[in-house]
Amino acid sequence: MNEGFIRLRRNLFWKVVLLVLLVLVGAGVYFGAGSVPTQEKTWDKQQKSEAGILDHLVFITTSQGCQCTLRRNKEAKEMMGGIQKDFPELKVKNLDYILDNLEVNPLMQNNQISLLPALVFIASDGGVLYKIDGFLDNQTVREKIRFYQKVKGQNNGERP
Repeated sequence: MNEGFIRLRRNLFWKVVLLVLLVLVGAGVYFGAGSVPTQEKTWDKQQKSEAGILDHLVFITTSQGCQCTLRRNKEAKEMMGGIQKDFPELKVKNLDYILDNLEVNPLMQNNQISLLPALVFIASDGGVLYKIDGFLDNQTVREKIRFYQKVKGQNNGERP
């Protein structure tokens, strides 16, 4: 009877160890997906804008997530506040992944956006000019805004 109890304890121990390892691996895959610092992508062929004229930005954040995600979203919101002050004529639509899910999901799926925060440059024809998902670099965002504003002012809507 004593041997059976010891054998049961050993089996239970290894089952618990295996379960803990599976949980840790699963958590690493889930939370590690957002650890990629930046994924700048050009437009998806189906969503590509031919107009080349920047109409507005769509800024996607989330109100729920782990501490690192919430910190990254807070920093991005602060950066976007500065950009809106420096580019007052630029329209910015703020969306929350959790609260505005019905509007956010198609935009993210159609344009292969997988990380938050994300910034999508929308053209006057409704297509996507450019997108950044994951870490938003202040300098890159400002350069792209200036570029697409120049396109609007100098090329009369023709793509450079």
